[in-house]
Amino acid sequence: MTGRVGLIVAAALVIVGACTLDTTGGLPVDPPSSSSGTGGTTSGTGGTGGTTSGTGGTGNAGGASSSGGGVGGDGGDGGNGGSGSGGDDCHTNPPITGSCAGALFCTTCTNGVCTILCNTLGGCSNQVFQCPPGLRCIVECSATNACMGTTLMCPADQQCEVACTGTNSCQNSKIVCPTINGTCDVSCTSTNACLGSSSVTCGPKACSVLCTNGANPTFDCQACSCDDQCPP
Repeated sequence: MTGRVGLIVAAALVIVGACTLDTTGGLPVDPPSSSSGTGGTTSGTGGTGGTTSGTGGTGNAGGASSSGGGVGGDGGDGGNGGSGSGGDDCHTNPPITGSCAGALFCTTCTNGVCTILCNTLGGCSNQVFQCPPGLRCIVECSATNACMGTTLMCPADQQCEVACTGTNSCQNSKIVCPTINGTCDVSCTSTNACLGSSSVTCGPKACSVLCTNGANPTFDCQACSCDDQCPP
């Protein structure tokens, strides 16, 4: 009996010991599994490098935009070159637009030029002469007192020339050049040709007055070019 009890006790100790070894031997298995999981997390963090590479691509696109800006600057220079063109028409006379048919006061009228000839003693004195519109106008006061006290109206849209070449020919006369699209030239080249209260009034286009042998007219010029060749 005592022998059986001893065997049973011994067997129980063996079983308990076996369970203890199995349980103890199984405990270290969990930590390696946890360590392997941590490794997987580290590997996942490595994916962040891909994000950094994408940012680099954005930098290249910015460079391309800067290059486009340089091309735009060259186009601006071309615009400046174009604005440099242009001209001054102060001394330019327009084309003939009027007709000699029915033109008043003209002694002759050919090829768009109206000529008023005052070549007799006092022939055109104390009168008003109006050059027709659209025609170049030439007034010649070549005789003594030919245009004395006369008002001469040049066209507003054409070139006009007035020549006072007779003695006292344009004394106390008024020469009006309202020329908007043409030049006006007045000359007083004989003795006392523009004596007294003679005057020349100019419009916006180029205007000139030439005087010799004394007696200079009053020159009222607000034009883009005023050429006063009358000595004081």
